[in-house]
Amino acid sequence: MTKADVTGNNHTLEVRDTEQTMAQEKPTLTYFARRGLGEMPRLILVESGIEWTDNRVDTIDDLKASGKLPYGQVPLLEYPDGFSISQSGAIVRHIARQHGLYGKNDKEAAEADMVFDGANDLRLHSRATIGNDTLREKFISEVLPKWLGFFEAHLKKNGSSYFVGHDITFADIAVYNTFYNMQILIPAAKLEGFPLCQKHFESIASRPRIAEYLKSRPYTAT
Repeated sequence: MTKADVTGNNHTLEVRDTEQTMAQEKPTLTYFARRGLGEMPRLILVESGIEWTDNRVDTIDDLKASGKLPYGQVPLLEYPDGFSISQSGAIVRHIARQHGLYGKNDKEAAEADMVFDGANDLRLHSRATIGNDTLREKFISEVLPKWLGFFEAHLKKNGSSYFVGHDITFADIAVYNTFYNMQILIPAAKLEGFPLCQKHFESIASRPRIAEYLKSRPYTAT
């Protein structure tokens, strides 16, 4: 047997070991059959490129009874080895750290956290308008322009297609998801007048893995 043969065989074994490890580590994300707080974890899993199971349920009564939900709520990310994690933000950050979507260094990671929290603030502002016409009008005329101004300035300062550095992070996906849900919830909430925000929104939606997911994603109102 030649040295080349040995190297080739070792490479084959390494590939098989990697494939087996990936199969063993294939996680399952459980959330209701709607977007809600489960959509951001879904999108980050999609962008990561790993194999995962999208478990959409109508009830979590059995999960509550099983003791798998430390805070009594979903989303829940479970691995075959028994490791599990709940809380949407924790799941997103975990996947981002594992798959290169958390920036290139500690400073970029901190900045991604900041943008992620900003996106969540805007999400909460938009959700607060449900059933309240006065708050909805204020959101459209005051709150939204202010927050879009923040995001527009951030993109301009960074000087790239992304909020942090020169590569996509979970923060970009969070802003996209917030903009998408906001426009479904409040049709009058537009990105017009904020060209960098509009371009960013379109660029994230057109990323190959995300675009493919969006084509097949079941439509839900929330």
